[in-house]
Amino acid sequence: MSQITFAIRHAPQSEWLFRWQATIIAAFAGGSLTAALLNLGAAVALAVTRSTFSHVSAARGRADRHA
Repeated sequence: MSQITFAIRHAPQSEWLFRWQATIIAAFAGGSLTAALLNLGAAVALAVTRSTFSHVSAARGRADRHA
């Protein structure tokens, strides 16, 4: 199993995909489906919040440069 994991880690993929794979694996490490769904829900909410704030921040930066 460690050889398979090692091979997958070196496959060309984006950083965010690897982070989501690690998040999903960690969510299911707790053992119960309910805990896994709660963990995944929290991870998705955090990702959406971070994405929204980064877009708002970038838009403010563009607006300040054009003002």
